[in-house]
Amino acid sequence: MSSPRASLASNKGSTAAYGAIPTHDGICCTEDSVRESSNFGRNKLIVAIFVCTLFCVVEAVGGYLSNSLAIFTDACHMLTDVVGYLIQLAGIIIARRRSTTRMAYGWHRAEVLGSLMSVFTIWITSGIISYLAVMRIINKSFEIEANTMIITASIGILLNIVIGVILAYNVDANASQNISIRSAFIHVVGDLVQSFGVLVAALIIRFKPTWVYADPICSFLFAVITLFTTFNILHSTISILMEGAPREVDTNAIRDELLDVPGVADVHSLRVHSLTTDVNAITVHVLADGKAKGDLLEIVRDAIQRCYDFEYMTVQIEGLSPFTTPLLEH
Repeated sequence: MSSPRASLASNKGSTAAYGAIPTHDGICCTEDSVRESSNFGRNKLIVAIFVCTLFCVVEAVGGYLSNSLAIFTDACHMLTDVVGYLIQLAGIIIARRRSTTRMAYGWHRAEVLGSLMSVFTIWITSGIISYLAVMRIINKSFEIEANTMIITASIGILLNIVIGVILAYNVDANASQNISIRSAFIHVVGDLVQSFGVLVAALIIRFKPTWVYADPICSFLFAVITLFTTFNILHSTISILMEGAPREVDTNAIRDELLDVPGVADVHSLRVHSLTTDVNAITVHVLADGKAKGDLLEIVRDAIQRCYDFEYMTVQIEGLSPFTTPLLEH
C-alpha cells in the first residue's frame, strides 16, 4: 500500500497541516492503492456470482427431484449468497467514486454497509431454514430420494471449495483484508458446511431409509452454525461504522513515537479510525517546542508512517505561546 503524497497547507497561529484528505484547503488524496484493492475484490465477486448462480439452479432442481428440504434450503441459501454478493459488488463500485468537498473521505463506507446488509440476508435465511426444518419434523410427512441428495450435495461441496479458493486466493496483502471479500467468504463457509451436512444426511438416509429426520435436523443445525459465523464480520462492520480504532493500530505506540521526536513537546487530539477494513485514517495535533532540527511536519509524518501506513493523514503543528500549555488530551 503506497504512502500518501505529501501536501502542506499553512494555517493561522503558527500551525501547519499535512493530510491526504481532498478538501478545499488543498490537501490532496491518494486513492490509487485503494482502487486497486477494490478492483481485486470486484473481480472475485463477479466470478463468485456467476458460479453461485449456476449452482443455485442445479440445487433447486436437485431439491425438487429428491424432495429434500436440506438441498432446497441450501439452494435458497445460495440464492441469498448471490443477492449478498450483488449488494457487496454494488458497495465496492460505489466506494470507488472519488472524494469530493462534500464527501471528504469518499464513499468507502458503502462497502461496509453492503457487508452489513449481506449479514442480515444470512440471518433471514437461517431463520427461514430453521422454521421449515421444525415444521417438517412436526408434520412427519415426507419422502427423501437419497441418491439425488448425494449427487447434488457432492457437486455443492466441490463448487463451494472452488469459490472459497477464488475468494481466499491472496495476490495482494491489502485485498485479503477487504471486508466485502471477508463477508463473501463467510457466505461460502456457511454454504460449504451446509453442503457437508446435506451429504451426511443423504448418506444416513441412503443406508438407513427410516432415518429421514436426518434431513430436517441437519438443515436446522447447520443453519444455526452458519448464523454464528457472521458474528465476527458483524463486529467489524459495527466497529467501523462507530468510528472505532482498528484492532491492528496501537494509538499509544503512535503517541509514544511522536513524543520521542525532537521538537515535540506534546501530542493531543490523536484520532484513528477506519473507512473500511483496509483503509485507515489518522488526525493528530502536535505541540512544538521550537527545538526541531528540520521540517517538523515532515519528521512527524515519517514517524507516524513508521508505525502504520495510513491512506489518510492530517497533522496539525501548534507552536507554544504564553496562552498554550502541553495537554495530554482535549
